[in-house]
Amino acid sequence: MVSFNKYLFFLLLIFYYLYLGILFMFYAINQILPNMLNIDSDWRINLLKNWVPFIGQLSSHMRLEKISDNTLIIGVYEPQWMQELFMLSKFIIDKINSNLGHKYIENLKFKLVERNIPNIKDSNPIQKDSKINAREYKLNLNQKNALNEIKDDQLRESLYTFLINCTSNR
Repeated sequence: MVSFNKYLFFLLLIFYYLYLGILFMFYAINQILPNMLNIDSDWRINLLKNWVPFIGQLSSHMRLEKISDNTLIIGVYEPQWMQELFMLSKFIIDKINSNLGHKYIENLKFKLVERNIPNIKDSNPIQKDSKINAREYKLNLNQKNALNEIKDDQLRESLYTFLINCTSNR
């Protein structure tokens, strides 16, 4: 009977230390993560969230592919629209910067892309894009969970595309 109580005591002690460790870990993450991401003041997040309202009807002809310093890489669905959007570059830059409240964007680069956007709810969405499939990049569990918590479908898909573009260019 004494040995059973001793094991129970040690088992409870182990669970107590595990519980304290998990609490400390969540506290540390909660303190560090907002400072690392600086979500509230990052203009890139604001641009991704509000891409369609910023661009308006032009968003049916293009999508944001990548943000690189002060340059936006924009995917265009049809070649004729690529030339038209190039001619509107100054207007697009001014409109985006006025919506962001600061002159963050100085250049636009356009590239021809397919209209389909991968749906991250599929079991393996990466196989739909041959460029990404060649690299065989797969989202880890944390990335999938984080993306699946985003309720806005368009924002989730934009962040997914952004994440894949960032990781596939390494």
